[in-house]
Amino acid sequence: MLFQPDAPELRFVLSESWLRRKWGNNTVMHEQLTHLIGCSERRNVIIQVLPFDLPDPSQQQTWINYRVTLLRIPAPGLAGPLEVAYSETGTGYQFDDDKASLAAHDRTWTRLSDAALDTRESRAFLRSVADSYR
Repeated sequence: MLFQPDAPELRFVLSESWLRRKWGNNTVMHEQLTHLIGCSERRNVIIQVLPFDLPDPSQQQTWINYRVTLLRIPAPGLAGPLEVAYSETGTGYQFDDDKASLAAHDRTWTRLSDAALDTRESRAFLRSVADSYR
């Protein structure tokens, strides 16, 4: 899907803890992070890293618990695009299409994205972590 001519735009903010949590051996970790770096070089994929050492450490706890997927699916006609927030917990999942709630998620996403490293810095960070698994 990411490599199709009409591929969707995808944006991710990844916590440094997720990048450093070891899943498999060093070779697996290096390959996975190298794959992420490759994906981040695509025009339709934006990957940012939220590092441990945020300028304002009080924000860290807020972002650690924010796990929401915002979907905007273009649709022709009068209905306009489908917009929904999807979240998972240990006990289930939830879809939310309430306009006020979506606006709040948008504001939170903007703050999260602003707090994270920019794409160039994030790619360098990913390379550094990938190199640590060699």
